[in-house]
Amino acid sequence: MYIKDDIVYIADTGNKRILKVNQQGDAFEIITGLNTPTGIHVDDDYNIYIADKGDKAVYKYNELGILIDTFLRPNEAIFGTDSPFVPVKIATGPRDVLYVVGEGSTGGLIQLNYAGEFLSFFGTNDT
Repeated sequence: MYIKDDIVYIADTGNKRILKVNQQGDAFEIITGLNTPTGIHVDDDYNIYIADKGDKAVYKYNELGILIDTFLRPNEAIFGTDSPFVPVKIATGPRDVLYVVGEGSTGGLIQLNYAGEFLSFFGTNDT
């Protein structure tokens, strides 16, 4: 679930869709046909990012629910050949950096650039 400008965006995992709920409680289905959406984030431009655990992908939609981009497992060597990419949560930051919580990822948050290229892992180091 994500709240932006008094609108609640819900990743409805069981029904494989994204809902948009206004202040009056009216729910609108804006994206359907997903596999297992578990995380959602809406950026300043109202782009909707969805972490889909079942598809092992992050999707970017515009505010009208039209698919703009798909981010799959990074293929950069520094990401590692055995590193899992199972997105469960998503957030965006400055310069269109994506921060992905990955199931089974032990390196921290996965940072991707606007094109889906792996930047680094982000998190605290073990003591």
